[in-house]
Amino acid sequence: MNVENRPKVVCHVLVSSDGKISGRFWRNYKTRFVDEVFEKANNSDNPSAWACGPITTEQVFTQFHKPILNENTPTVPEGDFIAENNAPIYYVSIDADGKVGWKKNSLRYANRQHAHIIEVLTLQASNAYKAHLRSVNVSYIISGTDQLDFKIACEKLYAFFNIRTLIVSGGGSINGSFLNSGIIDELSLLISPVAVKATNGPPLFEYGRVLPDNKLAEFDLRNIEKLEGGGVWLQYTTSKRHQ
Repeated sequence: MNVENRPKVVCHVLVSSDGKISGRFWRNYKTRFVDEVFEKANNSDNPSAWACGPITTEQVFTQFHKPILNENTPTVPEGDFIAENNAPIYYVSIDADGKVGWKKNSLRYANRQHAHIIEVLTLQASNAYKAHLRSVNVSYIISGTDQLDFKIACEKLYAFFNIRTLIVSGGGSINGSFLNSGIIDELSLLISPVAVKATNGPPLFEYGRVLPDNKLAEFDLRNIEKLEGGGVWLQYTTSKRHQ
């Protein structure tokens, strides 16, 4: 595991027993037992930041609020914008084209600390959107031209914000993109003893375009723990053959 120039990346996810990351199983009482452990474990590795994709971000934090953009705003300086680089913890919003409608530059979730928001963008994000982020003092980094380069993103998070451990928690496409980039070091998988029984629910890792079907990912089991309510917590390291 070579993490000299980037954070250690831990994919920390709670799934149903049939491998879905969202659905009605979250409201089941057995899942709530597992979720309590999930939240405690989220802080056990002293993470510097946690990251989610745009769907998770909009569902949980912005309620799909659309940013009010001024298309006539003056051109912002090129490159990255570092509004805060000494926060106790960061929330990394993976948002390639720049769509998430932030109203402020920090958030609070469950019992976690207030987190300063960092947007991870490509060059496809508009000048108006970047100006909006600057107006609410949200940091952003540019990591790719048309598609996100997750390795560059991690290197910038390490260099600009001193992020040493990054927790990745979905959605499936984001998990798959980190995995496909070869930068997931550990997999922390909590399984609820409840099945979604749906064919279209998002899986742990999204396959196809972001994670080619012919590319295998191997993990080495480090620990297994039985949880109250019948769930289990599996902890893996990424196999060296996959790195």
